[in-house]
Parts: sequence; C-alpha cells; structure tokens
Amino acid sequence: MRLHPIESEALEAVGYDSEHRLLQVRFVGGGIYEYSDVDRDIYERLMAAQPHPWRELHDEVRRHAFVRVD
Repeated sequence: MRLHPIESEALEAVGYDSEHRLLQVRFVGGGIYEYSDVDRDIYERLMAAQPHPWRELHDEVRRHAFVRVD
C-alpha cells in the first residue's frame, strides 16, 4: 500500500486500500499500523483535517481492529 505524507504532529503518512478497506498509518515516533474494515470517508477526513488529524479522528480510527505491520 502506498502511504501519502501528511502534515501532522503525530502522523508521518497515511494510506488506504479501498478494495480491502484497510487504513495504514505511519506515526512520527515510529510504527506502522493497519486498521481493518475502515470506510474511505475516514481516510479522506484524516487527509483533510490539518494540522491535527490524529487528534480529531483517533477515536474513530481506533474503534477498528488493528495490527502493527512494521
């Protein structure tokens, strides 16, 4: 999955696979996490919510099952 750089204090990059509904998030402090069964709307809102996308949307994202992939 291709990750796109994002302006954020907490996140470095975000990617989305619409076929599998997977969201990947790379954090500034290290670590890439993959969240399952995520609507594309959440990805689009993360990309648009500047300058604090994680602060605004982390509760919604963290409701989904996730694994660390790095």
